[in-house]
Amino acid sequence: MKKIKINLTYSLLFIGALFLTSCVEEFEISTDTYEQALVVEAVITDELKYQHIKLSNTYTFEEEDASPVENATVKIIDDLDNEYPFEEIEPGNYVSSNVFMAELDRAYKLSIQTNSGKSYLSDATALPQNTSISNFYAEPITNEEGEEGVAIKIDADQNNSNTRYYRYEYEETYKIIAPYWSPSDLVLVSRDPIVIEVVPREQDEEICYKTNVSRDIILENTINYPNHEVADYQLRFINKKDLMIAHRYSILVRQYQQSLEAHTYYKTLKKFSDRANVFSQIQTGNINGNIYSVNDENEKVVGYFEIAGIDSKRIFFNWEDLYGFEPKPELDCEITAPAIFIDFRTPLPDAIEAGTVRFFDYNTGLYPVEGFQGPYYVVPADCGDCTTQGSNVVPDFWVE
Repeated sequence: MKKIKINLTYSLLFIGALFLTSCVEEFEISTDTYEQALVVEAVITDELKYQHIKLSNTYTFEEEDASPVENATVKIIDDLDNEYPFEEIEPGNYVSSNVFMAELDRAYKLSIQTNSGKSYLSDATALPQNTSISNFYAEPITNEEGEEGVAIKIDADQNNSNTRYYRYEYEETYKIIAPYWSPSDLVLVSRDPIVIEVVPREQDEEICYKTNVSRDIILENTINYPNHEVADYQLRFINKKDLMIAHRYSILVRQYQQSLEAHTYYKTLKKFSDRANVFSQIQTGNINGNIYSVNDENEKVVGYFEIAGIDSKRIFFNWEDLYGFEPKPELDCEITAPAIFIDFRTPLPDAIEAGTVRFFDYNTGLYPVEGFQGPYYVVPADCGDCTTQGSNVVPDFWVE
């Protein structure tokens, strides 16, 4: 009995093994048969750029990852018979040969021909009218659960558009400062005999940056909004105790204007990717998109060819901008002084070799510590080296 996986970056039908605590036997979700299907990820926008399409196959749980669909002929054709060819830049990833953008009053089709001779087409799809993000901002709130934190919110103007449906993605980046950083570190030179040296750090490990990308399918519609405009929409909530807002934080949002058909597809996708619905009566073997096989009308194709308008904005804020001089969230950092050798054990050399500690200072008795007493004060690696959590390369977009 095979179990099927579908590999989409927006988490399509991701089902794992489930252990029911109320039962003795293990219950496993599976399909009786496995049928390989083409997976298409294709969103063409009204940005003038190299557009991107990804092709892969569904795969079983026994397999490590999806197999890319290589050496396919991929192109987009508009209703004036203009063709926009794509080139494979890496296995399964196709980029348009030239920059182009989707335009209003044009309809587009996706054409795919695989190396095995199979052909696929999409329904004709048009660009929704553009809606721009008018305001993107952060404000401190207390949510319905009583948690204090930061709400990231969006307002969007219609611009005389009749667009009602939206999908959002975001990338958030935040600064990490190692609170107990020292310009020096410990190196285990030898174990026999034990030789430890204090040496200068070889790279900047005090300030780093971490970027997270949204994984959920984030959808909104304006049916119930006044004037059908997005207003005060909460994209993201960050708990006040979260370390990512302790210093400086930035978030980039992308707003996709969608057709009703595209919105319905993503809404169904979101429903099936929710683990709470895994055991519902709806069978998740196939979600109807707008791409079909030319050769076999019964062949399943996973994915949706979408033409979307897009707008994006980025904001920055510091802790002080929202909370003034209130205490910031902090790492729990314990200063210790492990012995080099004690009772046939080597606590400090072992910790250095494992990379779990960083040098903080010489043990002059300034900091009272419990347990072993060695010649150096050390802290957990996260507290003295930011590269354990992020990158010390400043992002190109970052501003202070």
